Amino acid sequence: MQLKYMSSFVAKTRLISFQTSRIANHFHNLSDREKHLSLFQRPFTMNVEEIEDAELQLELLDLKSNEVMKDIYQEQSILQFYSRLEEDAYPVLLKNACFLDYTIWKHIPL
Repeated sequence: MQLKYMSSFVAKTRLISFQTSRIANHFHNLSDREKHLSLFQRPFTMNVEEIEDAELQLELLDLKSNEVMKDIYQEQSILQFYSRLEEDAYPVLLKNACFLDYTIWKHIPL
């Protein structure tokens, strides 16, 4: 009888450990998405030091010094701003925007 309770306890402990791991992974992914979203929404105020990708850092620094793009960002919608970015000049930044578009819209049923 005691062995039955012990195996039940072990099974429940494993299940709790598994669920805890899944929850931790979920919140870690949310943190990553938050960084992508902040970069997408506010590229001119984003702290470059928070970006891990060196190429993206360079693109962001270049963008911050681009007065024409800064004016477009301030005067037009965010979608118009991203549509005006040159793919040759900002490939990683545009890739981030496309990543967000996919991760956000894939959860919305049509």
